[in-house]
Amino acid sequence: MHAVWGIPELAETIINYLPMSDLKRVLRCSRRDFLLASPRAWKWAETGDLARLLAVLPFDTDKDFALARFRIYASLVHTLRISLLFLQRKKDAFINDLNRVLYEGITVPLFSSLQTLDVDVMTAGSAETAMMLIQPNLRCILIKDCFYFDDPDDAAQTVWITRITALIHKLSDMQALTQFAYLYGRACCVEPETSFTLLGNVKSLTKIQFSSLPITTSTLSTLTSLPHLEELVLRKPSSRAPPETLELISGFERLSVFRCTAYAEENGLICTLLSKTSELREVDVEIYHFENGDVDLHNICLGIARSKGSVRSIKLTNDDMLHFDCSSLEPLYECHGLERMTLAVHGHVTHIPDWHVKNMAEAWPNLQFLSLTATSDENEVTILSMDALYPLALHCPKLEYFRTNCIKAPPHADAVVPVQPGFSRLPLRLNLGKLSEIFEPSVVARYLGSLYGGRKIEVLIDLRKSAETDSELLPDAGHDTDVEEALERYHQAYLETPA
Repeated sequence: MHAVWGIPELAETIINYLPMSDLKRVLRCSRRDFLLASPRAWKWAETGDLARLLAVLPFDTDKDFALARFRIYASLVHTLRISLLFLQRKKDAFINDLNRVLYEGITVPLFSSLQTLDVDVMTAGSAETAMMLIQPNLRCILIKDCFYFDDPDDAAQTVWITRITALIHKLSDMQALTQFAYLYGRACCVEPETSFTLLGNVKSLTKIQFSSLPITTSTLSTLTSLPHLEELVLRKPSSRAPPETLELISGFERLSVFRCTAYAEENGLICTLLSKTSELREVDVEIYHFENGDVDLHNICLGIARSKGSVRSIKLTNDDMLHFDCSSLEPLYECHGLERMTLAVHGHVTHIPDWHVKNMAEAWPNLQFLSLTATSDENEVTILSMDALYPLALHCPKLEYFRTNCIKAPPHADAVVPVQPGFSRLPLRLNLGKLSEIFEPSVVARYLGSLYGGRKIEVLIDLRKSAETDSELLPDAGHDTDVEEALERYHQAYLETPA
């Protein structure tokens, strides 16, 4: 053993930087190393860790000793992830064993330091497990509702709803809770009024995430009653309240992050929610076209623009927009502090002229990340020329990443941009498609070099998954070495040119 390892302070510092695989080996070296490594090794635990611990401790022969040892490890856990999907047939036995131990520590919590709980709830037993793991120090809980109803009238559904309601009722008393997430949402689709409205009692909540939440007057009232709510994430919500009722709901004054994945028929709901905000910093809206309804992107942008003084990141994604025109984005040009912009549309895309990119660059001088991608089932080619890069180089000196699959035309004229004040010192990463297959690499390199003469440029490309899914791209899967080599030659020739 190295002499450094004999100094406890240095050994503890080394342990703090070890990966988990090495950390677990250190646990088996000696008693001293076990005492040094166990606080960090057990700070984050998952199903496999608990399953192995339950298997080796002698609960059948010496229950008191086994429980005492289990408490030592459990008291170190800050984050616990219980995933039951991979256990398959063993999940019931694991839940029974774990519940038996948790029952023993019901008066004095075993997981006394637990702050984050991520749990799959698949059976009534696993719902009980989640209830017993709720501790006074709990700050964050993520519930994945994995229970399936074979028969809507099955008695198991009634038991299930009762357990979930009891679980939420217990959470409503946790005044230290700051983050709550309920995914897949099978229970909340049944009786949202009697369970999830109880969260209005937890005034400390700052982040809420729901799947398939029916948006009723009471659920919206619950959300808006939370004084510290800063982040709201909704996946496939469904509106069950009349539009005139939704308009009466008070606003989300403190909301800074809004993410939503929805079908196009909920377009009105999204616009209404956005109209209730004024201090958003991050917006992520993903809309799927399903059966009927179209996306009113202009009204969505109007809602986002209400936060024009604070918004820094916008992401708009559409699965199948019937009609799209860049003029829909014009309200966002008032968001002059924007740093990240992502627009991905699929459908009948109107031609995007270069001057729209110019408007974006002039409106967003602090832009650091820009992604503009468009695809169409009918192979309608959306054309930008390489001239679209000029306003970005001129007006967005902080830009660090730009991605688009729309450039199909060469530059119409050479352009030289002097080094801009405040430009980013990081390499500029450009993902412009396989330009070397469309233009001569030397043409691309000469134009990029004239725009960013004093800056390192990485030219990235997307690799397609397969011929059958050529619209699905793997982002930043490689480098366009032909263009990068041409850029290197361009810069070398520039340096060797006499003054």
